Amino acid sequence: MTSPKALSQVEIDWIKELADSGMNLREVARTAEISSSTLHAIKRRGWVVAPAPKRRTVPSDWLTVAPGQSIENLRIHYGTSFRVAQRWMREQPVDRQIRYCTHQYEALPIPADFDQMLGELSETKLAAHYGRCRDTIAKWRRARITERAAAEAARVAALTPFERQMEAVRNGRGVVRRFTPRRVEPSFTLGGVSEMAA
Repeated sequence: MTSPKALSQVEIDWIKELADSGMNLREVARTAEISSSTLHAIKRRGWVVAPAPKRRTVPSDWLTVAPGQSIENLRIHYGTSFRVAQRWMREQPVDRQIRYCTHQYEALPIPADFDQMLGELSETKLAAHYGRCRDTIAKWRRARITERAAAEAARVAALTPFERQMEAVRNGRGVVRRFTPRRVEPSFTLGGVSEMAA
């Protein structure tokens, strides 16, 4: 089947003559080897060639912005599709020394009730609840785990050695070291030799 955009005006005029001759439109489509929907589209358009689609022209500052930039950078800068940026590069070639993508994507903020919902819903249900993909939910979960680990490390670092030992004991990770006083020999005193030694 032939697309209506591929038909020339001469072919459309011939198809119009077949339709005006009293032939059934289905027979006209079969004779012209086109689909019935294509024939009806040509008829609705007034038996003329389809207008050329409007294409975005190369921007006026293309020669200033494009050199040294990747297609992805140019697509983001001009707010267009990857294919359009590639066509502009073909129509107006510039230096092809490609840089890495410098666009900074802003991370989505974590909802205020995410911690509460995290313990109640699965990852799939969280994605449906917040209207995000599962990768975003997993990223939020990793961010929360990192924040908690950093806060715990800062809290432990602020403890004294005795407080760390007591916390280890409470958590079952340590044993209290019992204090054993030093045994004093009876033959020595603070003043020197005792009377027992004399």
